[in-house]
Amino acid sequence: LSMIEDAIRVEAGKTGFKVHVESGMEEGAFTVSSNDPDALIAFMLRRQRTSHGLTMREVASRLKSSSPTAYAQYEQGRRAPSVGKLRELLHAIDPDLEPILKAS
Repeated sequence: LSMIEDAIRVEAGKTGFKVHVESGMEEGAFTVSSNDPDALIAFMLRRQRTSHGLTMREVASRLKSSSPTAYAQYEQGRRAPSVGKLRELLHAIDPDLEPILKAS
């Protein structure tokens, strides 16, 4: 879990960004929290998009948007999505993904 923490912190690339990972209730599951939830969400979106080999324009198209600018604002941490919007963004990247999201 400490390696996951370190990897997220390094990959997020934001000064002062702290992340905490702890094991979940189910085997192989874990919870990630951060001192900067917007940066964590931006990292998650960017990582999901790149791991699926998509461009921002392709994600925007899947969201039925003609411009990738609105999506880019989420991925760059300039806008914070609601939990519902985050589900929509993640579903546009990977329609089969069923994330468990909890706002606290």
